[in-house]
Amino acid sequence: MAQNARYLLDELAENAGFRERFRASPGLCVAHFQLAWDTSRTSEERALLRDTELDAVRALLGEVNEHLRKQRAEHRNEPSGTEADSWQRALWLTGGWPAPAASAGVPESAGEDQPVRPSS
Repeated sequence: MAQNARYLLDELAENAGFRERFRASPGLCVAHFQLAWDTSRTSEERALLRDTELDAVRALLGEVNEHLRKQRAEHRNEPSGTEADSWQRALWLTGGWPAPAASAGVPESAGEDQPVRPSS
């Protein structure tokens, strides 16, 4: 696992396109963020990880708050948007579940390589 984290950090340092896609991503789950953080060697690597994760968490929190707002009786008739599955993405971000393939908040290509979560 540490080898994968090092690969991620090397790609981020060497590949501007990869870095841009990472910055626009929905972040890393907490366990992988911690692994990447612990594997990082420079303050620049840590700043990129921190800033990306903070942006992802803030955006997701905004969507969770919007989802909760729309659950109240006075807003139930409002159409759902990307916030509809935000609660699932919050679980993924904190617990490490694969992102929902049909998530409105995850780019189409982001779910293609995700492993299938076993059903309970």
